[in-house]
Amino acid sequence: GDLDLITTGWNKIDGKLVTYILENEPLGTFSLASGQIDFAVAHGTIDVIDFNLDGLKDLVIAGADSVTNYAETVHSLSAKVYVKNPVNGNYNFVKHIRGARTARFVDIDHDRIPDIIASGTTEIGNADSTFSNVYLNTHTGVNDSPDPPDALTAFAVSTRAIFTWGSGSDDIDEPAGLSYNIRIGTSPGGNQLMSSSVPYNSSNVGQKLIREFNEIPHGTYYWAVQTVDGSGNISEWSQEDTLFIARLVAST
Repeated sequence: GDLDLITTGWNKIDGKLVTYILENEPLGTFSLASGQIDFAVAHGTIDVIDFNLDGLKDLVIAGADSVTNYAETVHSLSAKVYVKNPVNGNYNFVKHIRGARTARFVDIDHDRIPDIIASGTTEIGNADSTFSNVYLNTHTGVNDSPDPPDALTAFAVSTRAIFTWGSGSDDIDEPAGLSYNIRIGTSPGGNQLMSSSVPYNSSNVGQKLIREFNEIPHGTYYWAVQTVDGSGNISEWSQEDTLFIARLVAST
């Protein structure tokens, strides 16, 4: 469940564009992964998701793939999509989007399988060459929505409020690969303390099964949690629970 790291950009020491995929080690340090890719960009974007429904994280990198003058001058833009090989852990190139400045995963057709939206220009300086395109995923698999967490528990200790829950479940991803959103309000279904509005393929808690707050006002709070799977799909909200925080009165 430890998050790894991918970075891309201009390396001043090597004098070229580089991409590094780093694995999170048990002690919190990072080391180069065995499977690297030979494509890099400057001024770009990276997005990660399970693109082909195999439980592994895939990626799309977009930006300036040809630069000079320490990446200050851009000559061309490009995006490439890679899927992780389940056998050797390498990343296999599957799609090239010429001219893409940005590329993101999003479920355009609501089939619970990630698609891609990309924008950019195929000719730098030519306004007529700009584009914003959607690329539908042709994978034919089935991806059910994940199940929400259960075993919600919340308690207050002095000025701290602690919310915990059990793991959700999914038809593809193991529990360690799931993330969570939490909403907390001062009324049933409310969002006053923690909003339920979270972008696609994101979460406001991450993979943790706990969220802690300090010095929140006394009162009754209504809260629920939902699961986010590796393809960005969300579950229904869990059954709502409540937490009452008493007003602290100074002793005399």
